[in-house]
Amino acid sequence: MLVAVVRSTSYSHAAEQLHVSQPAISYALTKIEEHVGFPILQLEGRRSRITEAGRQLVARVESLLQQAIQVEQFAAGLKKSWRPRLRLVVDDAFPMELLLPALQLHSSEEAAAKVTLLALPATDIPKFMQERNAELAITRQLHHELQGDVLVETRYLPVAHPSHSLFAMDAPLTEEDLHDETRVVVGSNQDAPPIGAHPVRNLWTVSSLDTAEKILAKGIGFGWLPHYQVRDAIVRGELAVLPLRSSAAASACFHLVHLASSIPSTDANRLARTLHDAIALDGQSMPHLSIAA
Repeated sequence: MLVAVVRSTSYSHAAEQLHVSQPAISYALTKIEEHVGFPILQLEGRRSRITEAGRQLVARVESLLQQAIQVEQFAAGLKKSWRPRLRLVVDDAFPMELLLPALQLHSSEEAAAKVTLLALPATDIPKFMQERNAELAITRQLHHELQGDVLVETRYLPVAHPSHSLFAMDAPLTEEDLHDETRVVVGSNQDAPPIGAHPVRNLWTVSSLDTAEKILAKGIGFGWLPHYQVRDAIVRGELAVLPLRSSAAASACFHLVHLASSIPSTDANRLARTLHDAIALDGQSMPHLSIAA
């Protein structure tokens, strides 16, 4: 109001510009002068003249008003680009070729929450969720504090390099045939089945599926790996499925879960729907994957 009066040199013109009454402006300026303790405007006839102290004050006020306008413009820009954030923690054995296209679809949706993705061993996810470090998780290991639905199911296959001595034996192979062979397992893998009542003599434990695949492709040992991990290596002839007489099938279910003690946010529910829909669509082209409805 003060700046409008100074610029227009008229209370009535300032009132018209600001769409307020003239008495409201007069009252506001009086309160300002009472607060600063010196006159800002002085009447000369029917005109108001700004005092020298008032001129210096108004110069500072105009600078502040310009900064306020810039802040409002900056906030408007942030509003256009700002999105809420969600943290999604994923079992490190989950097929990324399913997850990444789904996340790309989610990010393309207008006003969809930005997703921070973190891959962890399956055994670490329950504690991570209990500490409320993420709102959603994809995990094989359910916990009484976690609640959700099956997202995808995959088969595990017993594989080794085609030149491995196991393929030179009479098929189908028995548990005794595997007893003296090296078995490669992934540390966080709780889904691959044991070999009967007689465990293998040599066991190599590695930290990731990729490492296990590379070791097996070198002709060292055998192992149970998810189909999506080894399908390309099988096509290239680097791995082959062992002809086992029994225990030749195993599967793992991945669940999309949240804390049972809390209700997922609107953004979390939106991401969950996108993951279910997109993964169901992409999974139709992946053999040995069963997609939850």
